[in-house]
Amino acid sequence: MVKKLVKNGIKILINPENEFNQLKKKTFENIVTYYLKLLLSLALVAGLVNFIFPILKALYLDTFFIIEIDYLRLLNYSFSISTTTAFFYIVAGTFLVFFLSVILRMFIRGMTYTELMKILFYALTPILLFGWIPNLVASLFIWSIFLFVVGISSYKAEKVTKDSINQRD
Repeated sequence: MVKKLVKNGIKILINPENEFNQLKKKTFENIVTYYLKLLLSLALVAGLVNFIFPILKALYLDTFFIIEIDYLRLLNYSFSISTTTAFFYIVAGTFLVFFLSVILRMFIRGMTYTELMKILFYALTPILLFGWIPNLVASLFIWSIFLFVVGISSYKAEKVTKDSINQRD
């Protein structure tokens, strides 16, 4: 399952125009399922990284610099940080994305809200794939903004007229 999600995410990152054009053929439910699975995977990976990294750092300091470390407190700290990080990604990935979509809806006209959400979910793929890597989040946001602009422009390129048969959707 995760392999398929990552493969689909890589396809979005490599050829965004083609994937945004294919997005029109996919249902909203499939896109939401893809997004939520990727979001939960990110939360799990980010939580594991934030659990393991302080322990490895403590083992390094204890081994090479002979620093006294209370490992039970360290495990408690690592567990709480990893749990907090995982829940932060889940909350940010649901509520903050919803608020962002409401704000974007005020500025972007000419498309349905579900189409906007589908584009937004696909545009957040870089953050969902690589958001667990520290110090990379700012560049991932820029990449997501670029993908969002590409998605909006590919949607606007195929605007449907009112007398077209494609209007029925």
